[in-house]
Formats: sequence, C-alpha cells, structure tokens
Amino acid sequence: MFKKAVGLILVLGLTLSMAINVSAYKNLELLLVEEFGYEFVTNHNQSLDLAEELLSSFPRNRNGEIIHPDSFGGIYINNYGNLVVLTVLDENENDFTYFARPVSHVDMQTVDFSYNYLLSIHDYISQLFLNDPTEFNIGASFFTTSQNRIRVQLIHYTDWHIEQFRNYIINSPAIIFEPYVDAGFELRIGTNYFDGELEFDLEQSYCANLENIDPFSERSTIWFAPGERIWVESAVGSGRFIGPASAGYRANTTFANNRGFVTVAHTVMPGGVSAGARVINQSGALLGRIAPNPRLQSIDAARVQLEPNVMFSDSTAEGVTIVNQVATILEGTMVSITGTPSNILSARTVTGRTIDPRVNRTVQGVSIINGSEIAAVTAAGQSGGIAFTQGNRHVQGILFSGNNTVSIISHAHEINFLTGWRPN
Repeated sequence: MFKKAVGLILVLGLTLSMAINVSAYKNLELLLVEEFGYEFVTNHNQSLDLAEELLSSFPRNRNGEIIHPDSFGGIYINNYGNLVVLTVLDENENDFTYFARPVSHVDMQTVDFSYNYLLSIHDYISQLFLNDPTEFNIGASFFTTSQNRIRVQLIHYTDWHIEQFRNYIINSPAIIFEPYVDAGFELRIGTNYFDGELEFDLEQSYCANLENIDPFSERSTIWFAPGERIWVESAVGSGRFIGPASAGYRANTTFANNRGFVTVAHTVMPGGVSAGARVINQSGALLGRIAPNPRLQSIDAARVQLEPNVMFSDSTAEGVTIVNQVATILEGTMVSITGTPSNILSARTVTGRTIDPRVNRTVQGVSIINGSEIAAVTAAGQSGGIAFTQGNRHVQGILFSGNNTVSIISHAHEINFLTGWRPN
C-alpha cells in the first residue's frame, strides 16, 4: 500500500504527470489501469509474456547470452500495448514467423537492419564512451528499436563533423545524426549531510558500543526494503554521510559476505564511493559497507554488503513484491521506479514507459553505458532506487538520473555483466 502520492507519466512523447492520493486503490495495478487504460495494461502484460517466450526460443552461448538470428530485427511494445516483432527480409524477400502457434496482439513488421547489426554498432559506440566520448564528439547515443536505427547526437553538429565521423569513426546507413542538446539531466541524489557527531549519536541509539559489541548476538534486527533511503559515508572513517539516495535491488556475488544490495556509486562525487565506506538508514542505523567494485569507472553502481543484523526484504517500501530476476530490455515496457525523496512516510513510485532501451549519456561528469530512458519524472533522493517491470515485476535496474520529462535507469543486466552482481 502506498503511503502518500504517486506520480504517473503517460505514453511516449506525450508526458503527463499528476499526483494521486492512492488510499482508495487496492494496489498499483488498479492505479495503472486508471491511468493507462485496461486494454493497454492487459495487452502490455500479455506482450511481456510473449516477448519472454520468443526470446527463450533462441539459442544461447556458453555465457548464457541470447544468440539472435540474423532475420531478427528486434521487439518492442507499441502505444496499444501490443508486441511488435521486427524481421529482416531474406534474399528471396520472405519474412519470418517466430511463433509456432497463432498469437494475438502481435504485429509483424519488416525492417532494414538486423538486431545483431544494430547491436554491433551500439557496442562499438559504447566502447568509445568508456574511453572518452568528448574526444569522439559524441554527446549521447540511442538504440531506438522502433526506428530500427542508432541515433548519435554530436556535440559539434555540422556537415563537416558528420563527414569526419563517417570517415574516421564508423560509417553506417543505420546511424541517424542529431545535434546534441543539453537536456538538463541531474543525478537524483540529495544535498544533505550527517556530520560525525550526529552520526555517532544515531548509531548509539541502537548499539551501546559499536566497536566492541558482538554483531551476531546483541544488535537488534533491522528490516530494510528496496527503495528506502540511505546515506553514504563520503570517505572511509570520515563520519560525514551524504544523501539521501535510495536502495536498489538485492544482489548476490561469488565473493564472501554475499548478502547485499545494489545502489548508485555517484552519491559521493567525484570518483564514486570508497570501498569500506559505511552506509546508514534514515535513523542512522548501520546497514553495511560499500564493497569493492572492480569496474567502478565503467558503470555507475555500488554494492552494499549488509551487516549480519540487517534483513533486506523482497518487497519495496510500498509493499510491491519483486521477482529477483533480470528483466528483458524492451522499448515500450512500463517500468516503475521506487524511492524515498523526502522521508519514508512519503515513499513514492513513478511509473513510465521505456523510450530507448539502450542509452549512452554523460550526466554531471558521470557516464551511463547501456541505460534506458523512461518517460517518468523522478526527484532528488530517488537515485539508486530499484526499477522494475510492471506486470512480471522483474528487476530492470536502478535509477541513475533525470530531468523534468524523463529519467534514466542503469540496467541490472549491464551491472551483472560488468561486476558479477546479480539479483537474488
């Protein structure tokens, strides 16, 4: 049950935000039907199931990654909630049918480029982002499935700069060039601090002597949920905590002390959080410490190793139970982002639709690789909060940044690929 208000954002291109008192609604699904319409929500959920069915029929390599056939152009959910399957004509101009049985609410369309071809271009541009995007005159890039194109926004946008890009970086008819526009994205963290004295007093509120107590027997149990707000120590031992940000999803790893959750690394600027830095909740209770991140410069994510007395819930702060499985990256999917911008009594979830399933962008000096733009307006304090797919409640990732129109999430798939942290 929600505590106070929900902001909802409607359809691609047409963005509508409103605050609704949800005390009269039984759950989030009813609210989604109220805003998006019963037909869209029903079709959307069926489309998610069909998308999973289709992708599961493709073979996988030894790493478990899907091997897409060259005839496959991609999939997305349109404005009616229907699944659109894109195919590439073969040399005999025959299209392909991927479902062995009759299915409803599926639109088959032919396109110019295969998903594999577009993905190869996107991956190449992503590597440029990992190095230095400004060196290559790239402001942002987008993998837009519905357009069957890669959109590249150039910082310096002239015919000459486009020609230079084609001659010296990559030349493909699948690339659409656009001028780069500063969209006003901001990292969604708070600007408040706990100083050392306040932090000390708060810790003593539940633990008489933090250094000498046996954590397994004498600390009281702390229950914590995805989306609740957190404060992160600016440096190991500094006693200065910066925030608020929000907790993401529970994540496992092959290393020792694998109980933990994922959140953003940009809470402490610049350079991200330090391994060993403490993380506390809004009451000042110690939740855990920042674990080492082997790819901190490659992805804006941090993992908090939980203290033995902290129990991390399967349900969000608003009571939505999460299925700890990585969601399919799909344009047009309804995605909810949970977090606590002011305090836990005003927890809020925003729900919007995926605009571009793979986005590269730099925000306030922090680069996001393979994120997604979501038509949803978020607030300071929600950065790091869990993003999950409406319908099957699979983990999409964590909130990275936003402006007054859209937000960007960092994908759980990419975080898992680069760090080995997987939802569990």
